[in-house]
Amino acid sequence: MYYSGRPNHPRLWDEPNCRILLYAESQDGIHWTKPDLGLYEWRGTRKHNIILPNDDFSYVISEAEGAWVFIDPMAESNDERYKMLIKLTPVRDKQGKTVREPSLYKGQYAFASPDGIRWRLMSSKNINPMSSDTKFSVEWDPNVAQYVAYTRVKHLASGDDPRMNHITRFYRDQYGLLVNFRGRLVGRMTSSRFKRDWSQETVVLAQDEMDSAGTANRFALWPSLSRPPEDEKDHDTAKTGRPRMQIYGGNVSRYSEAPGVYIAMLNMYYHWKNTTLHLAGQDRSNVRFPGTVGVQLATSRDGINWHRSPGRRPLIRHGPAGSWWSGQLWPAGNQIRVGDQLWIYFVGIAAAHNLQQDVEPSNSDYGRAILRLDGFISADAAYTGGELITRPMLFEGSRLQLNVDAGNGGLVQVEILDEAGDPIEGVTLAEADEISGNHIRVQPTWKRNADVSRLAGKPIKLRFVMRDAKLYSFQFVE
Repeated sequence: MYYSGRPNHPRLWDEPNCRILLYAESQDGIHWTKPDLGLYEWRGTRKHNIILPNDDFSYVISEAEGAWVFIDPMAESNDERYKMLIKLTPVRDKQGKTVREPSLYKGQYAFASPDGIRWRLMSSKNINPMSSDTKFSVEWDPNVAQYVAYTRVKHLASGDDPRMNHITRFYRDQYGLLVNFRGRLVGRMTSSRFKRDWSQETVVLAQDEMDSAGTANRFALWPSLSRPPEDEKDHDTAKTGRPRMQIYGGNVSRYSEAPGVYIAMLNMYYHWKNTTLHLAGQDRSNVRFPGTVGVQLATSRDGINWHRSPGRRPLIRHGPAGSWWSGQLWPAGNQIRVGDQLWIYFVGIAAAHNLQQDVEPSNSDYGRAILRLDGFISADAAYTGGELITRPMLFEGSRLQLNVDAGNGGLVQVEILDEAGDPIEGVTLAEADEISGNHIRVQPTWKRNADVSRLAGKPIKLRFVMRDAKLYSFQFVE
C-alpha cells in the first residue's frame, strides 16, 4: 500500500514535506504493518516507513500525493520493474513563487523502482501538459501496446467570456472546449516510453446534462441571501446554473476478469464553491457550501468511449454524518480479486472538500469495500418477473455459465434464439431447467443437458426469463 500522510497538519505548500509518501504491507489485505525502511532521516530517526522523500531524491517539495504504482511487464531492466506516477508540488510563498531550491515545477512525475520500495526519479520533466491535481491512472495496456494515462483536464470559462485567461484559451485552442462553467474532466494520453513522449491529452469523460439537472438556482437554500457573493456578480447562476457534479479523477484500470473491459471509479465532486460564504453579517461557521466527493462507476470496451452506470448511483456510498467516510471517498482505482470477491480500498474523510478540511481537524481512515465477482452492475428482474434478450453474438466453448442471484423464490431460465429471434430446438424455454439460489458460477441446462457446443461459431441471442433475480454476468466456457 502506498499512501500519503500529512504530519502534524502543517500549512500545505508553505513548508517542506507537508504531504509525504509512505508504505505498508500485508499478508491478507486486512492486517497491515509499517516496516522501518531507513530510506530517509526524519526528525532524527530512520525508523519509519517513508518512501518519499528519500536519500536519492534531491529536491525539496511540499507535497507528494496521489501515487499510482504498477508492475511494468515491458520494463527495460529489473531496476525499472515497478513504475509510479505521483504529483509533486514545490514549496511556495503567498504569491505562488517557489521559495526552496532545488525544486521542481508542480506536476506529475515518473519514478522507477526494482522492488517497489527504493524509488528514483526518471526525469526532472513532468509528464502532464497542464493540470496535475489529483491522482493519474497509468499502466501498460496490451490492448493498444502503449502506456496509457488517465489525467485531469480543467477548464474555466467559455471562449467568449470577457474574463477568459490564458489557461482557458489554452483549453479552447487545444481541445475546443467551450463551456460556460468551471469544470474538471478526465483526459487520456499515451506513450511508448513512459517517462517521456506522451501524446496530447484527449477528453474521454466529462459532465453532461444529467449531472447538471436541478441546478438552476443554487442559492435558493439560503432565502436570506438575496444575491450571489461579490465574486459571482457577473455570473447569473439564478438563470444559468452550474453543474454541481464534476469529475475530479478517473481512477481507471483494466478489469482483470475480462481484459477487454475498462473500469473507472469516478471521483464525483459535488460542490458549488470551494469555501465558506464570505458575506458581512453571516456566521461563516454555520453557512457552508457542500463539498462531498463520492464514487460512481463508468465502463468501457476500449478505454476511450465510456458508459456511465445507469441512474448514476454511487458505487460506494457515504457513511452516516460524522463517520470517517461521510465527507469524501477516494478509491485506490483498481480491484483486487480475493477468491470470489473484489476488494476496493479507499480513503474516507469526514470533512468536506473545501475550506473545512484545511482549517478544522477531521477524522479520516482507510477502508475496504467488497463486491462479489463481476458485481459492478446487475440486470434485475422484479418479483413479478421480467426478461431480457441480448444482441446477436458469436461464441466459443461448450457450456454457458452465469453469475446470478436468484435466492428466496427467485428463478432464471435461459432460451437460445437464432439470429432472427426464433427459438432453437433443444434449447427452448419449454426445455430450460429452472435455476434458483445465489451462484457465482452456474451452468444452465435444458432437460439436464448443458452442452451447447453445436451452436459455437453461429450467430445466436440469449433470452433470460427471470423472477426476483439479479444477473451479473455470463460467459461461455469449455
